[in-house]
Amino acid sequence: MPVLEAPAGPASASRGRAASTVGPALLTLLLLSTAFIGRGVISSDAAEAISDTFGLLVTGRLEAATMPPAAPDGRSAYAFKSHYGVFPSCLLLPFTVLPWVLRGRLGAVGLDAGIALAWLAGALLAALAFRKLARQLAPGASPWWAPAFLGSTFLWPYAADSFFEPFAAAGLALAAASLLDGREGRGAWTAALAATAFAGAALLKPVVWITAPVFVLAAALAWRGRPGAIGRLTLFGGLLAAGLVVAWGASALRFGGGANLGYGDEALRFTNPLLAGLWGLLLSPNRGLFLYAPLALVGLVAIPRAATPAARLLCVGAPLVLLLTVARFEGWHGGSAWGPRHLLPVLPLVAAPAVLAGRRLAAAAVAAGFAVNLLGVLVAAGAYISWAERLVPPGGTVWPPAGPEIVSVVPGLSPVKGHAWLLARSLGLSSASPAARLGAAERQAPPRAAGYLSPWLVRAVAGLPPVPPTSPAILHRIGLAYALRGDPATGLPFLKEAVALQPGRPGLKELLRALEAAPRSGPRGPG
Repeated sequence: MPVLEAPAGPASASRGRAASTVGPALLTLLLLSTAFIGRGVISSDAAEAISDTFGLLVTGRLEAATMPPAAPDGRSAYAFKSHYGVFPSCLLLPFTVLPWVLRGRLGAVGLDAGIALAWLAGALLAALAFRKLARQLAPGASPWWAPAFLGSTFLWPYAADSFFEPFAAAGLALAAASLLDGREGRGAWTAALAATAFAGAALLKPVVWITAPVFVLAAALAWRGRPGAIGRLTLFGGLLAAGLVVAWGASALRFGGGANLGYGDEALRFTNPLLAGLWGLLLSPNRGLFLYAPLALVGLVAIPRAATPAARLLCVGAPLVLLLTVARFEGWHGGSAWGPRHLLPVLPLVAAPAVLAGRRLAAAAVAAGFAVNLLGVLVAAGAYISWAERLVPPGGTVWPPAGPEIVSVVPGLSPVKGHAWLLARSLGLSSASPAARLGAAERQAPPRAAGYLSPWLVRAVAGLPPVPPTSPAILHRIGLAYALRGDPATGLPFLKEAVALQPGRPGLKELLRALEAAPRSGPRGPG
């Protein structure tokens, strides 16, 4: 007769749970560190936001001059403020303050590396929030789901890129998980947490406000028949309304009116045909969700297994509402980014039901997603797009003028194909250029490894120098913009900071000397 083992006590069980999370935590950190490139910002979105952050640190005002437009275009009204609103710039502040204080020792590279931790943190928070949501759908879900989600979806490359969607994804996933939390005695807490997380996501990415009715209805379904349901729903709705008031108030104070919650008139350019947007965002080989995140397709297949109507509504309804909105955007493709960037905020929601699917199906999706998104980690999206937009299309063919649009609508120029080709070319493998396959002509040679390899670790192994820092360039540009807008005195401190960080930057010392020798002007007028 076998000897029965004594049941594990609380301490033993706690140690077992801690041990079971060590492996997933280490893999998550490995994935994040593999993507890390150390550059403060890459996208123009983040460059505009961090400019205001630098403005607060240099002058005490959360603003910074932008270059004057070549022609009147409406954005000049916000010449001294990021048109993405105040919240992205404030989000970057905690990641910037300490390296800024230590910039004398860290230099430009260290300052950039500290700022770059913001993007790593966004991806990490999104992965952790996904795990929390997954455990609400399947309480016994393995902790390995966090790194599986991170590494097999287009979230992974965003640990290096500089967009705010990962933070929005973390907020929506945490809000959904909190709404589905059925533990007794936590009603007010979960309602407040859900509303705060949702509002935080919406303040960073205003388009997600469009999903608020779905979350309110899901809350009503989740709490129906429970003690205090009316109070919880009132608290949840009230805090969401308070978040919207905060967004409106911040817009009114910053831009003189509450209509701009961030992104200016970009958020209202609904010019793309709906069916074209749906095809591009879901199924196309260029930006299709199911290509860049096969786990999302598994999640949709498994959604009928979700135990509650609230869970099904959150994981299908919210992504559907955002999809229908984004598909009509003028920039539905998300610009110089990897995958369908505008769908990233709802990616954890649509992928979470995959934890309810069969193990083999989920494992296959994870493996396929990892293979695709590794290409986005190794190769900088902007490097390939910049090359593609200079191609001469075949005779009789008209391509869009901008690179992000070209690689989003021309199947043969899909970033997945392009990144794989660049890597194969650098490894000496014979592979025809995407341009040659289409009959297009190249205006410039494709970038070599030094021009497209992103990760700091990979560049170090390959013997390549780190990517150049961007902080001196941004400070230089701000100082020049103040000078061009008639306020050189305010621009001088930015130029001095740029010189201290990168003394050899071309044209910087000359501009600084010229402004120091010029007569001082009066205070800057309204932008």
